[in-house]
Amino acid sequence: MIYEYALEPSLVVDWALAGDGCCVSQFGLDCRRLVSDFPTDWKGLVFADFLARYDYDYGHPDVANTQPTLDAFLQILTDCMVLRQIHLPQRAAWLEEAINEHFQRPFHAIFARRRPEDSPADVITEENIRNVRDPHWRLPTIKTTRKSAADIASRLRPLLQAASKIFLIDPYFDASKKRFQDPFAEIMRQTAMQPRAVSSSPVISLITGVERHFKETAKPTNEQEIGKRRKEEANVAAEIVRQARCHLAALVPNGLAVKISVLKNPTRGDPLHNRFVLTDVGGVILPYGLDERDRDGQCATDDLTLLPQGMYWERWKQYAEGKGIEVVLGPEDMQGTGR
Repeated sequence: MIYEYALEPSLVVDWALAGDGCCVSQFGLDCRRLVSDFPTDWKGLVFADFLARYDYDYGHPDVANTQPTLDAFLQILTDCMVLRQIHLPQRAAWLEEAINEHFQRPFHAIFARRRPEDSPADVITEENIRNVRDPHWRLPTIKTTRKSAADIASRLRPLLQAASKIFLIDPYFDASKKRFQDPFAEIMRQTAMQPRAVSSSPVISLITGVERHFKETAKPTNEQEIGKRRKEEANVAAEIVRQARCHLAALVPNGLAVKISVLKNPTRGDPLHNRFVLTDVGGVILPYGLDERDRDGQCATDDLTLLPQGMYWERWKQYAEGKGIEVVLGPEDMQGTGR
């Protein structure tokens, strides 16, 4: 799904000074390559390296000429980053520290200016990207996913492990049914699996809807019917939350919690239908939803697809920031009671 790269700050400065954005354009959600914020305030290290080359002379003409290019590069590289929250001492050797971090919590690759002879194979340079067979840069295509709990969660694992915020969105999620419970449990397990590169306690939200309970009901046409429908929606939402607490709490590892929100179709805007897993490092659309599908002993497949950057930010604003949705109930906290 996504691939995390530790990127040497001085290499970005080299590209800006040369006016060469070829490698920069290969990062971002559209390319499935994300830069790691390693160490914390990686962007600050880039600027520090840039200014150090001119003895911190802000008035130097090359600083003024190059900074717009550097700013543009950093906008692309930092638009969606993996936030590792690793602090390094001042004057630490970046490559050495990146290799140490890699041995504990692996990156997909470490992109450096130069590769010392004794470096692990996962340290790459610009030479690697010229090799069409190099798996550190040439990423595998996305294939269909078996709709089993294990396969769905395994496909989502790179996002779950790198995320600090996770939103599971399925308007048809039914916590009382095993075909929803099993994938949910496996997603929780993959999320909590150590060692995590980021926060050990990500904020997890489950968002579902009430509309499936009113499929055959005509839309209210007057104030009395509208009031009645609101009460019915509130009752349905309360039951959805009750069912979630009853069936899902034990599937959430102890120490984690899930915020449950129940929505209805907004008066204006998109009706609830599509299913997503959205995180702060990207999102995936699941056309058939978050449930398993096993018919006549044959497991169905689904087209789990990483959202392009434009779509991702639109859906993030909608569900994570709550723009254009109507909440019937929530968010309601559900503490994990599982092992």
